[in-house]
Amino acid sequence: LFEENENLGKTEFTQPAILLVSSIALAVFKEKCNIGPEFGLGHSLGEFSALVAAGAIDYLDAIELVNKRGTFMTEACSGGGAGMMALLGLDDEKVEAMCKEQREAGKKVWPANYNMDGQLVLAGLKADLESLVDTFKAAGAKRALVLPVGGAFHSPFMLPAKDELAKAIHDANFSTPTCPVYQNVVACAVSNPVEIKENLISQL
Repeated sequence: LFEENENLGKTEFTQPAILLVSSIALAVFKEKCNIGPEFGLGHSLGEFSALVAAGAIDYLDAIELVNKRGTFMTEACSGGGAGMMALLGLDDEKVEAMCKEQREAGKKVWPANYNMDGQLVLAGLKADLESLVDTFKAAGAKRALVLPVGGAFHSPFMLPAKDELAKAIHDANFSTPTCPVYQNVVACAVSNPVEIKENLISQL
């Protein structure tokens, strides 16, 4: 974290580094303010930070877990030419229909992250995503940008990683959080540690 290196660009190191910084920020905040969370939420990796903040998992256990998560994600996409694309200005339903149509035509593209209305991230084969930039723009996208990432996160490319992550999560020690955490895959508040684990596995 505190010296120039190439590891921070690799997701198995990026993920624990981000989680550690989030945990440090939370510790500093707690030191200065007598305010506790009423609920937690976070996007993708951020869900782990939310679970740490809510006391569902110790930060050191979480850091070890997301290091494994990043390693499994990297392995799942190694040599596969996987990638992601940010899309702005199209309705979710239109993007879903276009992706389905492209998959039926043999391309590997899926909606992966629903960030907000009119802003989605797709995942799939990088070459397929690159070939569809003009197609999405012609359909009205304000922007279709292939992202500089080395994986197709939150897509079927992650299925091998999901199986490995499931073992690691089941072995990890989770407690009932001090407040509910809104999880990505269900978009509602969860407090049961068993459900929290299953949702973290599905989220990948």
